[in-house]
Amino acid sequence: MIDFSNFYQHIAKGPLSHWLETLPAQVAAWQREALHGKYREWERPLSFSLIFRPIVLTCCTA
Repeated sequence: MIDFSNFYQHIAKGPLSHWLETLPAQVAAWQREALHGKYREWERPLSFSLIFRPIVLTCCTA
């Protein structure tokens, strides 16, 4: 994903600051729509998947 935070900071300092009321949501929607591959197919099922917990494996050598 593209990070637009610097862009938003520049906008906030200028005459287009009112754009920040709607622009971040519009950009987020555009990014979701512009994804390629099967991400959109996987996004919903993965959001409902089990919570994965990391495990720690230790290995001992004799």
